[in-house]
Amino acid sequence: MFRRTMLLVALLCLVATAALAQTPPYTKTIIVGDTGIPAVNGANLLAAVATPVAPGPNNRWLVFVEPGTFDLGGATLLMRDYVDVSGSGRNSTVITSGAATTVRAPAGIDTELRELTVENRSQNANVSTGVRIETERFLLTLVNVEIANVQNAIGVDINAAGQPRLSLVFHRIAGFKTATGIRIGGRGAVITDAFVFILAPGTEQNIGVEVRDTGGSTLDQVSGFVSASAGRNVGIDVVDSAPSVFNNRWTVDGNNSPVQTYGLQVRTTPFGARPAELFVRESDFIAQGSTAGAVAAQIEDQSRVEIQHSNLQSIDTPFGFGIGAAVQVTDSAFVWLKQSVADAGRSVATQAATTLRVGASQLAGARVVLGASTCAQSYDGAFIDIPNGPC
Repeated sequence: MFRRTMLLVALLCLVATAALAQTPPYTKTIIVGDTGIPAVNGANLLAAVATPVAPGPNNRWLVFVEPGTFDLGGATLLMRDYVDVSGSGRNSTVITSGAATTVRAPAGIDTELRELTVENRSQNANVSTGVRIETERFLLTLVNVEIANVQNAIGVDINAAGQPRLSLVFHRIAGFKTATGIRIGGRGAVITDAFVFILAPGTEQNIGVEVRDTGGSTLDQVSGFVSASAGRNVGIDVVDSAPSVFNNRWTVDGNNSPVQTYGLQVRTTPFGARPAELFVRESDFIAQGSTAGAVAAQIEDQSRVEIQHSNLQSIDTPFGFGIGAAVQVTDSAFVWLKQSVADAGRSVATQAATTLRVGASQLAGARVVLGASTCAQSYDGAFIDIPNGPC
Protein backbone atom coordinates (compact mmCIF):
# COMPACT_ATOMS: atom_id res chain seq x y z
CA MET A 1 0.00 0.00 0.00
CA PHE A 2 2.83 2.37 0.88
CA ARG A 3 4.58 1.67 -2.46
CA ARG A 4 1.34 2.36 -4.36
CA THR A 5 0.87 5.67 -2.54
CA MET A 6 4.43 6.79 -3.23
CA LEU A 7 4.07 5.73 -6.87
CA LEU A 8 0.88 7.80 -7.16
CA VAL A 9 2.54 10.88 -5.64
CA ALA A 10 5.55 10.48 -7.95
CA LEU A 11 3.26 10.11 -10.96
CA LEU A 12 1.31 13.24 -10.02
CA CYS A 13 4.55 15.19 -9.63
CA LEU A 14 5.78 13.91 -13.00
CA VAL A 15 2.56 14.80 -14.79
CA ALA A 16 2.32 18.23 -13.12
CA THR A 17 5.98 19.00 -13.75
CA ALA A 18 5.59 18.13 -17.41
CA ALA A 19 2.83 20.74 -17.62
CA LEU A 20 4.90 23.53 -16.11
CA ALA A 21 5.96 24.98 -19.45
CA GLN A 22 3.77 27.72 -20.83
CA THR A 23 0.21 26.48 -21.12
CA PRO A 24 -1.29 26.71 -24.64
CA PRO A 25 -2.73 28.88 -26.04
CA TYR A 26 -0.67 31.15 -23.75
CA THR A 27 2.98 31.80 -24.48
CA LYS A 28 4.11 33.45 -21.23
CA THR A 29 1.64 32.01 -18.72
CA ILE A 30 2.17 28.90 -16.61
CA ILE A 31 -0.95 27.45 -15.02
CA VAL A 32 -0.45 25.51 -11.80
CA GLY A 33 -3.38 23.22 -11.14
CA ASP A 34 -4.70 21.50 -8.04
CA THR A 35 -3.67 17.84 -7.79
CA GLY A 36 -5.66 17.35 -4.60
CA ILE A 37 -2.45 16.89 -2.59
CA PRO A 38 -1.29 20.19 -0.99
CA ALA A 39 2.37 19.12 -0.75
CA VAL A 40 2.47 18.22 -4.46
CA ASN A 41 0.73 21.50 -5.29
CA GLY A 42 3.38 23.41 -3.34
CA ALA A 43 6.26 21.64 -5.10
CA ASN A 44 4.67 22.39 -8.47
CA LEU A 45 4.23 26.06 -7.59
CA LEU A 46 7.90 26.42 -6.64
CA ALA A 47 8.91 24.72 -9.88
CA ALA A 48 6.60 26.94 -11.94
CA VAL A 49 8.08 30.15 -10.57
CA ALA A 50 11.58 28.83 -11.34
CA THR A 51 10.67 27.79 -14.92
CA PRO A 52 10.77 31.03 -17.03
CA VAL A 53 14.11 31.49 -18.78
CA ALA A 54 15.58 35.01 -18.86
CA PRO A 55 12.45 36.94 -17.87
CA GLY A 56 12.80 40.71 -18.33
CA PRO A 57 10.93 43.95 -19.04
CA ASN A 58 10.13 42.68 -22.55
CA ASN A 59 9.67 39.08 -21.45
CA ARG A 60 7.36 39.26 -18.46
CA TRP A 61 5.78 36.00 -17.26
CA LEU A 62 2.70 35.09 -15.25
CA VAL A 63 2.30 32.08 -12.97
CA PHE A 64 -1.44 31.56 -12.58
CA VAL A 65 -2.46 29.39 -9.64
CA GLU A 66 -5.79 27.57 -9.66
CA PRO A 67 -8.02 27.19 -6.59
CA GLY A 68 -6.57 24.90 -3.95
CA THR A 69 -4.08 24.70 -1.10
CA PHE A 70 -0.40 24.89 -2.06
CA ASP A 71 1.76 23.69 0.83
CA LEU A 72 5.43 24.68 0.49
CA GLY A 73 6.45 22.49 3.43
CA GLY A 74 9.51 24.13 4.97
CA ALA A 75 10.29 26.23 1.88
CA THR A 76 9.77 29.92 1.07
CA LEU A 77 8.27 31.11 -2.21
CA LEU A 78 11.03 33.35 -3.59
CA MET A 79 9.56 35.84 -6.04
CA ARG A 80 11.51 36.40 -9.28
CA ASP A 81 12.20 39.47 -11.40
CA TYR A 82 9.42 39.97 -13.99
CA VAL A 83 7.55 36.83 -12.92
CA ASP A 84 4.16 37.70 -11.43
CA VAL A 85 2.14 35.24 -9.34
CA SER A 86 -1.65 35.40 -9.40
CA GLY A 87 -4.13 33.22 -7.58
CA SER A 88 -7.78 32.58 -8.36
CA GLY A 89 -9.11 34.70 -5.51
CA ARG A 90 -8.40 35.34 -1.85
CA ASN A 91 -10.85 32.68 -0.73
CA SER A 92 -9.79 30.18 -3.40
CA THR A 93 -5.98 29.96 -3.57
CA VAL A 94 -3.97 29.43 -0.36
CA ILE A 95 -0.16 29.36 -0.19
CA THR A 96 0.99 27.98 3.16
CA SER A 97 4.40 27.25 4.64
CA GLY A 98 6.13 26.12 7.80
CA ALA A 99 9.20 28.25 6.99
CA ALA A 100 9.92 31.45 8.94
CA THR A 101 8.69 33.42 5.88
CA THR A 102 6.07 32.17 3.42
CA VAL A 103 6.73 34.61 0.54
CA ARG A 104 9.84 36.76 0.04
CA ALA A 105 10.44 39.44 -2.61
CA PRO A 106 14.23 40.05 -2.63
CA ALA A 107 15.83 43.41 -3.37
CA GLY A 108 16.08 44.67 -6.93
CA ILE A 109 13.26 42.71 -8.57
CA ASP A 110 10.05 43.89 -10.28
CA THR A 111 7.08 41.65 -9.55
CA GLU A 112 3.52 41.37 -8.23
CA LEU A 113 1.68 38.95 -5.95
CA ARG A 114 -2.11 39.09 -6.16
CA GLU A 115 -5.49 37.49 -5.55
CA LEU A 116 -4.68 34.76 -3.05
CA THR A 117 -4.17 33.98 0.64
CA VAL A 118 -0.73 33.71 2.25
CA GLU A 119 -0.56 31.62 5.42
CA ASN A 120 2.32 31.02 7.81
CA ARG A 121 2.40 28.27 10.43
CA SER A 122 6.10 28.26 11.48
CA GLN A 123 5.62 27.54 15.16
CA ASN A 124 9.35 27.10 15.82
CA ALA A 125 10.56 30.31 14.20
CA ASN A 126 11.57 33.27 16.36
CA VAL A 127 9.49 35.51 14.07
CA SER A 128 6.88 34.13 11.68
CA THR A 129 6.24 36.32 8.62
CA GLY A 130 3.64 36.05 5.89
CA VAL A 131 5.22 38.28 3.22
CA ARG A 132 8.66 39.92 3.40
CA ILE A 133 9.27 42.74 0.92
CA GLU A 134 12.84 43.90 0.19
CA THR A 135 12.26 45.53 -3.22
CA GLU A 136 10.60 48.84 -4.01
CA ARG A 137 9.16 47.56 -7.33
CA PHE A 138 6.64 45.24 -5.76
CA LEU A 139 2.85 45.19 -5.75
CA LEU A 140 0.84 43.24 -3.21
CA THR A 141 -2.77 43.33 -4.38
CA LEU A 142 -5.95 41.61 -3.21
CA VAL A 143 -4.10 39.37 -0.78
CA ASN A 144 -5.12 37.91 2.60
CA VAL A 145 -2.32 37.27 5.10
CA GLU A 146 -3.13 34.89 7.96
CA ILE A 147 -0.84 33.80 10.80
CA ALA A 148 -1.86 31.92 13.95
CA ASN A 149 -0.43 29.66 16.67
CA VAL A 150 3.09 31.12 16.46
CA GLN A 151 5.29 32.95 18.98
CA ASN A 152 5.86 36.29 17.20
CA ALA A 153 3.85 37.13 14.10
CA ILE A 154 4.32 39.77 11.37
CA GLY A 155 1.82 39.82 8.53
CA VAL A 156 3.82 41.92 6.04
CA ASP A 157 7.40 43.01 6.77
CA ILE A 158 8.66 45.82 4.49
CA ASN A 159 12.32 46.79 4.33
CA ALA A 160 12.99 48.19 0.85
CA ALA A 161 15.17 50.92 -0.66
CA GLY A 162 12.07 52.47 -2.27
CA GLN A 163 8.35 52.39 -1.58
CA PRO A 164 6.50 49.21 -2.58
CA ARG A 165 2.72 49.37 -2.90
CA LEU A 166 0.11 47.37 -1.02
CA SER A 167 -3.56 47.55 -1.98
CA LEU A 168 -6.66 45.72 -0.75
CA VAL A 169 -4.74 43.58 1.71
CA PHE A 170 -6.42 41.89 4.68
CA HIS A 171 -4.42 40.64 7.66
CA ARG A 172 -5.57 38.24 10.38
CA ILE A 173 -2.61 37.96 12.73
CA ALA A 174 -2.08 36.26 16.11
CA GLY A 175 1.00 35.45 18.17
CA PHE A 176 1.54 34.04 21.63
CA LYS A 177 4.00 36.89 22.45
CA THR A 178 3.70 39.63 19.83
CA ALA A 179 1.58 40.28 16.75
CA THR A 180 2.14 43.00 14.12
CA GLY A 181 -0.05 43.44 11.06
CA ILE A 182 2.33 45.52 8.92
CA ARG A 183 5.87 46.56 9.82
CA ILE A 184 7.37 49.31 7.66
CA GLY A 185 11.12 49.94 7.58
CA GLY A 186 13.58 50.96 4.86
CA ARG A 187 12.35 53.87 2.75
CA GLY A 188 8.72 53.24 3.58
CA ALA A 189 5.67 52.09 1.60
CA VAL A 190 2.40 53.21 0.05
CA ILE A 191 -0.52 51.29 1.56
CA THR A 192 -4.12 51.74 0.44
CA ASP A 193 -7.34 49.92 1.30
CA ALA A 194 -5.89 47.59 3.91
CA PHE A 195 -7.53 46.06 6.96
CA VAL A 196 -5.68 44.60 9.95
CA PHE A 197 -7.40 42.33 12.46
CA ILE A 198 -5.44 41.29 15.54
CA LEU A 199 -7.22 39.46 18.33
CA ALA A 200 -4.30 37.75 20.04
CA PRO A 201 -3.81 37.09 23.77
CA GLY A 202 -0.09 37.77 23.47
CA THR A 203 2.01 38.43 26.54
CA GLU A 204 3.94 41.45 25.19
CA GLN A 205 2.28 43.57 22.49
CA ASN A 206 -0.11 43.78 19.55
CA ILE A 207 0.46 46.48 16.89
CA GLY A 208 -1.65 47.12 13.81
CA VAL A 209 0.93 49.07 11.77
CA GLU A 210 4.47 49.76 12.99
CA VAL A 211 6.25 52.55 11.08
CA ARG A 212 10.03 52.83 11.39
CA ASP A 213 11.00 54.04 7.92
CA THR A 214 13.26 56.85 6.72
CA GLY A 215 11.34 57.88 3.60
CA GLY A 216 7.83 58.95 4.58
CA SER A 217 5.16 56.28 4.11
CA THR A 218 1.54 56.84 3.11
CA LEU A 219 -1.31 55.05 4.88
CA ASP A 220 -4.51 55.76 2.93
CA GLN A 221 -7.80 54.09 3.89
CA VAL A 222 -6.16 51.71 6.30
CA SER A 223 -8.33 50.44 9.13
CA GLY A 224 -8.10 47.86 11.83
CA PHE A 225 -9.06 46.30 15.12
CA VAL A 226 -6.37 45.45 17.69
CA SER A 227 -7.10 43.74 21.00
CA ALA A 228 -6.32 41.24 23.74
CA SER A 229 -2.59 41.61 24.45
CA ALA A 230 -1.73 41.57 28.13
CA GLY A 231 0.89 44.22 27.25
CA ARG A 232 0.68 47.10 24.75
CA ASN A 233 -2.14 47.33 22.26
CA VAL A 234 -1.55 49.98 19.56
CA GLY A 235 -3.29 50.79 16.29
CA ILE A 236 -0.50 52.76 14.55
CA ASP A 237 2.93 52.97 16.20
CA VAL A 238 5.23 55.62 14.65
CA VAL A 239 8.90 55.72 15.70
CA ASP A 240 11.43 58.21 14.24
CA SER A 241 9.37 58.44 11.04
CA ALA A 242 7.27 60.91 9.04
CA PRO A 243 4.28 59.12 7.49
CA SER A 244 1.08 60.63 6.13
CA VAL A 245 -2.17 59.12 7.42
CA PHE A 246 -5.39 59.67 5.46
CA ASN A 247 -8.86 58.20 6.00
CA ASN A 248 -7.78 55.68 8.64
CA ARG A 249 -10.22 53.97 11.02
CA TRP A 250 -8.78 52.23 14.09
CA THR A 251 -10.34 50.68 17.19
CA VAL A 252 -7.98 49.41 19.87
CA ASP A 253 -9.30 47.50 22.87
CA GLY A 254 -6.98 46.67 25.73
CA ASN A 255 -9.33 43.96 27.03
CA ASN A 256 -8.54 45.04 30.61
CA SER A 257 -4.79 45.17 29.97
CA PRO A 258 -2.80 46.77 32.84
CA VAL A 259 -0.78 48.71 30.21
CA GLN A 260 -2.09 51.85 28.50
CA THR A 261 -3.80 51.27 25.15
CA TYR A 262 -3.18 53.65 22.23
CA GLY A 263 -5.06 54.23 19.00
CA LEU A 264 -2.06 56.20 17.70
CA GLN A 265 1.34 56.44 19.38
CA VAL A 266 4.12 58.69 18.02
CA ARG A 267 7.62 58.54 19.49
CA THR A 268 11.09 59.95 18.85
CA THR A 269 13.99 57.93 20.22
CA PRO A 270 17.23 59.52 21.52
CA PHE A 271 19.18 58.02 18.60
CA GLY A 272 16.62 58.74 15.87
CA ALA A 273 17.86 60.45 12.71
CA ARG A 274 15.09 63.05 13.07
CA PRO A 275 12.05 63.73 15.22
CA ALA A 276 8.94 61.79 14.32
CA GLU A 277 6.54 63.90 12.24
CA LEU A 278 3.02 62.83 11.42
CA PHE A 279 0.33 64.28 9.19
CA VAL A 280 -3.19 62.95 9.96
CA ARG A 281 -6.31 63.72 7.92
CA GLU A 282 -9.93 62.52 8.01
CA SER A 283 -9.24 59.69 10.46
CA ASP A 284 -10.83 58.04 13.52
CA PHE A 285 -8.93 56.60 16.46
CA ILE A 286 -10.84 54.93 19.29
CA ALA A 287 -9.02 53.51 22.32
CA GLN A 288 -10.70 51.61 25.14
CA GLY A 289 -10.45 48.74 27.58
CA SER A 290 -7.23 49.46 29.48
CA THR A 291 -7.26 49.51 33.26
CA ALA A 292 -4.24 51.85 33.07
CA GLY A 293 -6.12 54.28 30.83
CA ALA A 294 -6.82 54.37 27.10
CA VAL A 295 -5.40 57.14 24.89
CA ALA A 296 -6.63 57.79 21.35
CA ALA A 297 -3.52 59.78 20.33
CA GLN A 298 -0.31 59.65 22.40
CA ILE A 299 2.40 62.08 21.20
CA GLU A 300 5.82 61.88 22.89
CA ASP A 301 9.50 62.80 22.83
CA GLN A 302 9.79 65.97 20.70
CA SER A 303 7.56 64.51 18.01
CA ARG A 304 5.56 66.92 15.82
CA VAL A 305 2.05 65.93 14.78
CA GLU A 306 -0.70 67.71 12.85
CA ILE A 307 -4.22 66.26 13.11
CA GLN A 308 -7.04 67.67 11.00
CA HIS A 309 -10.70 66.75 10.39
CA SER A 310 -10.38 63.72 12.66
CA ASN A 311 -12.17 62.08 15.58
CA LEU A 312 -10.22 61.01 18.66
CA GLN A 313 -12.12 59.10 21.33
CA SER A 314 -11.01 57.45 24.55
CA ILE A 315 -13.24 55.24 26.69
CA ASP A 316 -11.99 54.41 30.19
CA THR A 317 -12.63 51.06 31.85
CA PRO A 318 -15.14 51.50 34.74
CA PHE A 319 -12.93 49.68 37.25
CA GLY A 320 -9.57 50.86 35.95
CA PHE A 321 -7.00 52.64 38.09
CA GLY A 322 -5.70 54.86 35.27
CA ILE A 323 -7.28 57.76 33.42
CA GLY A 324 -6.86 58.03 29.69
CA ALA A 325 -7.29 60.95 27.30
CA ALA A 326 -8.31 61.63 23.72
CA VAL A 327 -5.02 63.49 23.13
CA GLN A 328 -2.04 63.17 25.46
CA VAL A 329 1.13 65.20 24.82
CA THR A 330 4.38 64.51 26.69
CA ASP A 331 8.13 65.14 26.64
CA SER A 332 8.48 68.35 24.59
CA ALA A 333 6.16 67.19 21.79
CA PHE A 334 4.34 69.70 19.53
CA VAL A 335 0.75 69.01 18.37
CA TRP A 336 -1.65 70.90 16.12
CA LEU A 337 -5.31 69.87 16.38
CA LYS A 338 -7.38 71.39 13.58
CA GLN A 339 -11.12 71.09 13.03
CA SER A 340 -11.30 67.85 14.99
CA VAL A 341 -13.14 66.28 17.93
CA ALA A 342 -11.40 65.05 21.08
CA ASP A 343 -13.92 63.14 23.19
CA ALA A 344 -13.03 61.50 26.51
CA GLY A 345 -13.18 61.91 30.28
CA ARG A 346 -10.05 63.99 29.64
CA SER A 347 -10.19 65.50 26.17
CA VAL A 348 -6.57 66.72 26.32
CA ALA A 349 -3.73 66.17 28.77
CA THR A 350 -0.35 67.83 28.38
CA GLN A 351 2.86 67.87 30.38
CA ALA A 352 5.07 70.87 30.99
CA ALA A 353 7.40 71.90 28.14
CA THR A 354 4.93 70.64 25.52
CA THR A 355 2.93 72.61 22.95
CA LEU A 356 -0.68 71.95 21.94
CA ARG A 357 -2.42 74.31 19.54
CA VAL A 358 -6.13 73.69 18.98
CA GLY A 359 -8.19 75.46 16.33
CA ALA A 360 -11.88 75.16 15.44
CA SER A 361 -12.12 71.89 17.34
CA GLN A 362 -14.36 70.39 20.00
CA LEU A 363 -12.80 69.31 23.29
CA ALA A 364 -15.48 67.18 24.94
CA GLY A 365 -14.12 66.42 28.38
CA ALA A 366 -11.87 67.76 31.12
CA ARG A 367 -8.63 69.52 30.17
CA VAL A 368 -5.42 68.92 32.08
CA VAL A 369 -2.91 71.31 30.56
CA LEU A 370 0.54 72.05 31.97
CA GLY A 371 2.34 73.03 28.77
CA ALA A 372 1.79 75.86 26.27
CA SER A 373 -1.76 74.85 25.36
CA THR A 374 -3.85 77.35 23.39
CA CYS A 375 -6.96 77.35 21.26
CA ALA A 376 -9.01 79.56 18.93
CA GLN A 377 -12.44 79.50 17.30
CA SER A 378 -10.80 79.34 13.89
CA TYR A 379 -7.34 78.10 13.15
CA ASP A 380 -6.29 81.52 11.90
CA GLY A 381 -7.83 83.27 14.90
CA ALA A 382 -6.31 84.62 18.07
CA PHE A 383 -5.09 81.83 20.33
CA ILE A 384 -5.57 82.05 24.08
CA ASP A 385 -4.93 79.61 26.91
CA ILE A 386 -7.12 76.54 26.78
CA PRO A 387 -8.58 76.84 30.33
CA ASN A 388 -10.26 80.09 29.33
CA GLY A 389 -10.44 79.56 25.60
CA PRO A 390 -13.41 78.86 23.31
CA CYS A 391 -12.53 75.22 22.52
